Amino acid sequence: MRKLLIATDAFLPRWDGVVRTLTELIPGLAESFEITVIAPRFPGREPDLSKLPISLVRVPTMKLRISDFNPVMLGIRNYRMVRVAVRDAEVVFCQDIAPIGLMAILAGRGKRVVCYIHCIDWELATKALSLRSLFAKLSILLVKAVARFAYNRADLLIVPSREVGELLTWNGISTRKAVVHLGVDSSKFHPPESKAEAKRRIGLKEDVLTVGFMPRLGHEKDPLTLLRAFARVRQRFPTAQLLALGDGETDIIGKFASQRGVWLLGAQDDVVPYLQAMDVYVLPSLTETTSLSTLEAMACGCAVVCTPVGYVREYIEDNVNGMLFPPGNVYQLSKKLAELFEDPYLREALGRAARRTVVERFSWVATLTQVRQLLRGGEHEESDP
Repeated sequence: MRKLLIATDAFLPRWDGVVRTLTELIPGLAESFEITVIAPRFPGREPDLSKLPISLVRVPTMKLRISDFNPVMLGIRNYRMVRVAVRDAEVVFCQDIAPIGLMAILAGRGKRVVCYIHCIDWELATKALSLRSLFAKLSILLVKAVARFAYNRADLLIVPSREVGELLTWNGISTRKAVVHLGVDSSKFHPPESKAEAKRRIGLKEDVLTVGFMPRLGHEKDPLTLLRAFARVRQRFPTAQLLALGDGETDIIGKFASQRGVWLLGAQDDVVPYLQAMDVYVLPSLTETTSLSTLEAMACGCAVVCTPVGYVREYIEDNVNGMLFPPGNVYQLSKKLAELFEDPYLREALGRAARRTVVERFSWVATLTQVRQLLRGGEHEESDP
């Protein structure tokens, strides 16, 4: 069995879109590869990883906290750890160009190096850190330079959409690209038999209206637009509840905690019960590639309200299988939430159409099959966007 090294700067106990994707991919990839994961040693209790068929190498993190996490330092000692892990692998599968991903790419010379593009790095850097003006421009230039340097040393980039592949090419990244659309296991993520019972299971009254949010509470996800819109809507629907799953930045968490009707649930190993209890799911993000959380909410039959970012604008058709609103527009979001709260038939119709979209277009089996094939060195039909 071939040896695969997954190099990632995001892993358990931290939960985000990258980690959710990896925890879904790893069991399927383990049928073809002997897997080692090299990841940061984040503060906190070490999670139970017995269900993941992996060997795990932890790299020490800095005491310095940036945004809501402690990064790994770029340094000789950590590079040696990464180089040893790379030396024992036949295929190196990088999830980012943060320190571990970047060091794995540099150490992977002579190996097959495949990078999965989870985000547009220069967009994420400026929006996650809320950079403005000159600092934002300098940050974009720096991160683009690092991205070109790193990704042009890989053998293959797996991109979630043709648009992302073209954007990378336009910015000087010439490495071969293959499009693999992110999918969802629709047998795991499915609508509840009873929405009322789903609400009771998580401690809600069955007749309360619920709106949910699952990405991390970070500036690039713009959760404060949702919070402000929810506060407006709650003036008309005073028993409505906002379910916020995921960890995040202290200042944002504090603002959510101070708003009545908000349930701060933190990161959850199993998000399905909460998605099934939501009447409406909101994605207010400023930048995305695909948005796995939105697809999972759609698979659970939620009516979704999203910003038209990344590939989201391709699979959400306004007022057909979801609703769209302009980024940062509190008024438009509150208006759409009120419309959905007032009309249960509209919520149900959008939720059914959303579920149908995922089942017909976003198969998890197809995602896993294509990624596994590409890691083995094969081709698949959507290459070189």
